[in-house]
Amino acid sequence: MRHALCVYPETAEALAGAPQEFDLELQSFGLCGVRSPRDWRRGAAFYAALARRHPDRRRHLHGPFLADHLILEATRRRVRDTLKLCRRLRPEHLVLHLRCPVYFCRPERRRAGCGPRGISGSPGWSVSPRCG
Repeated sequence: MRHALCVYPETAEALAGAPQEFDLELQSFGLCGVRSPRDWRRGAAFYAALARRHPDRRRHLHGPFLADHLILEATRRRVRDTLKLCRRLRPEHLVLHLRCPVYFCRPERRRAGCGPRGISGSPGWSVSPRCG
């Protein structure tokens, strides 16, 4: 069994000196650790420098909770905008998907500009006028 120490920017240097058998779980990318793109860049730069100082240490990044305030803000905006469009278009149904099933997200659709894309390997979904 492996153990990980939760590391925050304010405790990073003290905990990074812990025995090598302890992994480091890099924090502050969760609920309130990132309040703006500038906060994200600052935290990412801090942990990148920490990783360079401790290259042999196993690290885990504690990413955002699904209830992260920035994810919720973006989701609320997308749903709000979609509902506004529904009021204009008056569709019979509004279909909301929780994910894109593998059989639907075929490679040829991704090449056409649909399907997963992201930054540094993080998945995201895009819909393009070329989808069909």
